[in-house]
Amino acid sequence: MKKIGISIPWNYLSGNIVTTDAEVLEQNFGSAPEFLNFLKDLEVTYVELRHRKKDMSQTDMDSVFQLLIDSEFKITIHGDNPLPGNTWTINEVFPWLDSFKRINPNENNTLMITLHPFTGAEPVDDYRAQTIEFIKRLDDMITSHNLPIKLALENQRSKKVNDPAKSFKGVEGMWKEINRTNAGICWDMGHCYSNHLLDNTLYPVYPHPEFSTATIHTHIHDLGPDGRTHWIFKENRVPIADFIRQLKAVGYKGVYNLELSFDRFASEKDHPKLIKDTIIKLGKMI
Repeated sequence: MKKIGISIPWNYLSGNIVTTDAEVLEQNFGSAPEFLNFLKDLEVTYVELRHRKKDMSQTDMDSVFQLLIDSEFKITIHGDNPLPGNTWTINEVFPWLDSFKRINPNENNTLMITLHPFTGAEPVDDYRAQTIEFIKRLDDMITSHNLPIKLALENQRSKKVNDPAKSFKGVEGMWKEINRTNAGICWDMGHCYSNHLLDNTLYPVYPHPEFSTATIHTHIHDLGPDGRTHWIFKENRVPIADFIRQLKAVGYKGVYNLELSFDRFASEKDHPKLIKDTIIKLGKMI
């Protein structure tokens, strides 16, 4: 079976809607169970939980996991921003962990978690070192707690901050220094192509084969007419089929995950058709 996933906001799945992204989903698809049934009919089997609000209650997190498990979806999670220093606990990094362990009936299923690097106004080499140490320490905790978790460091869209993960080379270099069995790369295909359009010398279209080999998760989306990321497959700007061929050539076995921001194309008509067409197109590519 094809491993197709889609990112969905936590708060939409909990029913406690507080974000525009979730409001757009509710307006176009109804309740979370209705949307999940829509996805199941299209053979989507994974849901990536995205955009968790910091004040989300344990009860709401419990309800999200229960809904997905009852609906027979497998779960991946888009992690929150990394925590500075070295005094944090694994539950501070993963506030949902107790809920997941309590409700997840099969602890042998590996949970994929996407991570962002440290970014800001300080020297980029400092953020690079902090990111490497953060993931190493996190992996040590995962191992000591015997948790079936893998960590995927994501390549980022170029913004006006110092960021060690904007380029293929930057992410691959950190992955090599982390050098842990449970750590790999999340290839965000929209981010890398958006960066390429900004500077085709600094950001090549295709990564080195070693980057593809290290990829254990994906974020897949097109660019909108104005170049905004996390768009449906409508403009056909990102060479997604080429990227997927490169992954398949190195034996990629992970999830092909659509990471869409539903509020960014809120003004487009007939969202069910747009999402259905996007999922069908992705299915044909893989």
